[in-house]
Amino acid sequence: MFKLLLTLTIGALLTLSYGCSCRSGKTHEGGNQPSQASSKAPGTEFRMDDTYSITITREMNVPADKVWDAWNRPDKIAKWWGPAGFTSTVNHLEVRDGGRFEVVMHGPNGVDYPNVYIFDHVEKPRQLVYTNTGSKEFGLAPFQSVFDIEQIGDRTRVTLHARFSSEEDKRKHVEQFHAIEGAQQLLQRLEEQASF
Repeated sequence: MFKLLLTLTIGALLTLSYGCSCRSGKTHEGGNQPSQASSKAPGTEFRMDDTYSITITREMNVPADKVWDAWNRPDKIAKWWGPAGFTSTVNHLEVRDGGRFEVVMHGPNGVDYPNVYIFDHVEKPRQLVYTNTGSKEFGLAPFQSVFDIEQIGDRTRVTLHARFSSEEDKRKHVEQFHAIEGAQQLLQRLEEQASF
């Protein structure tokens, strides 16, 4: 049911612009991200803009430095990356411009979903921009995610924004891979791990 969901969440990572909302977050189209982006991922010669994008926002009851820490520790990522019921194995994590993030999601159905991301831009402790290299197996083109972390008093607003190369690719992620529900669950799980 959640095949390659992580390719959206954070990434994987995200929620569609249908105006849905989650328990302690909201979804909307657009956002404060740059209107165009290119990727540093090898073999991903493409540019994306906000034409085919989705965004989810969640306010968390944890400080921003703890959210950043949860993004930089493989032991924590293993527990929050992906929707409910998934675990992950981080094979490589290099959080820097041009760095690589290789993770295998383990679905509750026993199927493994390998994902490779390239960090296009890292601004500690406020923003991560990364490109998922896509999946030939599932017919998904590469896409880019922008993960913003903003301290608001003693809370943190996390905004996850995904840019797709076409309306069709966006639709596949949302309809076939349940990106809306998965992204909401991912951010909830991130908040839980960041609170430790």
